[in-house]
Amino acid sequence: MKKAFKSIVSIIMVAAIVFTLAAPSLAANDPVVARIYVITYLEGTSWTDHAWVYFENLSENSVKVGLYNLPAGEGVSVGCFAASRDDGYGIYYNIESYCADKYGQTGWVSISKDITKSQLQKATDKILSIRNGWDFIFNCMYFAFSVWNAATGDNLVSLVFPVFGQLMLKARGGRKGPQMFVPEKTKVYRQKGRGNNAYLMIVSEKSLNKAI
Repeated sequence: MKKAFKSIVSIIMVAAIVFTLAAPSLAANDPVVARIYVITYLEGTSWTDHAWVYFENLSENSVKVGLYNLPAGEGVSVGCFAASRDDGYGIYYNIESYCADKYGQTGWVSISKDITKSQLQKATDKILSIRNGWDFIFNCMYFAFSVWNAATGDNLVSLVFPVFGQLMLKARGGRKGPQMFVPEKTKVYRQKGRGNNAYLMIVSEKSLNKAI
């Protein structure tokens, strides 16, 4: 019995040593490269509320967010819009970042998390695979929470109206921010299609002439 016990202890100790030695290698292969925020913004009525995700590149190299090449030190917002954008229903990149600066909008509530290379890939996969459209149920909050959950493994539940989403974020310690990177207007895009058929199209001026 003693021999069996000693053998089990030895196996556990060897496994612990192997895991300890392998951990730095695993971290090196999957480093933290970005910070993701999930954000809710309440303008005053349920029809003008909005939710989106925002990514900051924390690495020294460009990273891919959906179809967008995000340079080091910059950020990109990704959100789903309906009739408020002249280029049609669906997924947009940098509308929130550009228009919030243009119209002086602030006051959104967010939570954030640093994510690794593989987690960022999960967010990208979700952006490219999710339904590229908008309706009452599969709306901006559904999109934002789905991408956040894919990247972080969280379980935020979309309850249709962003006001409920904001209450969830506040319950998790949500706070004002972030200060988003302001892109050039030539870096504001609408995503057309989904999956392997997806591509980016620079938005029209009309889509930029409205607040979030």
